[in-house]
Amino acid sequence: MTTDALVLLREILRWSRFENFPKLRKILLDTLKTDQEKLVYELTDGEKSRYDIAKEMGIPDSTVRSWWDKWYNLGILEPSGKRKGRPQKIVALEDMGIEVAKVQAKKPEVKKEIAKTEPEPAQEAETQESGEQSA
Repeated sequence: MTTDALVLLREILRWSRFENFPKLRKILLDTLKTDQEKLVYELTDGEKSRYDIAKEMGIPDSTVRSWWDKWYNLGILEPSGKRKGRPQKIVALEDMGIEVAKVQAKKPEVKKEIAKTEPEPAQEAETQESGEQSA
């Protein structure tokens, strides 16, 4: 391909994007109605798996899969250029003037262990005394 043809194709692409910007923005706003959907869309970077995103967001991976299927059919996701078999968003929401809440990292679940404590010597003496009295 000649340099002139490449320059011309890039110019056509630029004007096509500009012309379709309002349509794409409307599709994104109509489709991504909740903050959770917007965050999942933003996290769809072509590298993270649906399991990674589901875990980070605290939602079932089946929800992410369902959204991905819908968004892929709408054309707002495309095959990843980074990882085979994973989708990536076609545009960042911020680039479209759409505000996205920040991702709050899920706190790791901390299991509390109940420590067995030995009775204090005073408690032990009281227990023995009450046991002697009831015997």
